Amino acid sequence: MDRIGRKPLLVWTFAIVAVIWGVVGVIQSSPVALVFAAICAFAFFNGAANFLQIVYPNELFPTEVRATAVGVGTAVSRIGSAIATYAMPFALDAGISSVLLVGAAVSVVGLGATLAWGEETNGKSLSASASQIPAARTAA
Repeated sequence: MDRIGRKPLLVWTFAIVAVIWGVVGVIQSSPVALVFAAICAFAFFNGAANFLQIVYPNELFPTEVRATAVGVGTAVSRIGSAIATYAMPFALDAGISSVLLVGAAVSVVGLGATLAWGEETNGKSLSASASQIPAARTAA
């Protein structure tokens, strides 16, 4: 993570995951071996982004709002997980390909957000990395 940097790691993770789910979603009758390989590749590449959830938010926010910001982000992720768990059986009625394409689309949105607003915090102190965030984003 320190060699690559936080933002590049997120960018590449989102891009690779979008391609994985996009390819398997577009190929309507994907062989089981391809789906299994895609799931394994997803687990490998998504692991980097999952680890960044522990480090990156703590580096982005100033001390005054850090605990609140990380707590709100964690709460929103749990709400999203609950909704996704509940909605998955209904989504599968539309077909596995549709679910995979939605997953690819979510990754593309994450990629776009990271490219637009992601900050590189690698090698900076917590106060220095948090001070680069514009006041409008920390005013909440």
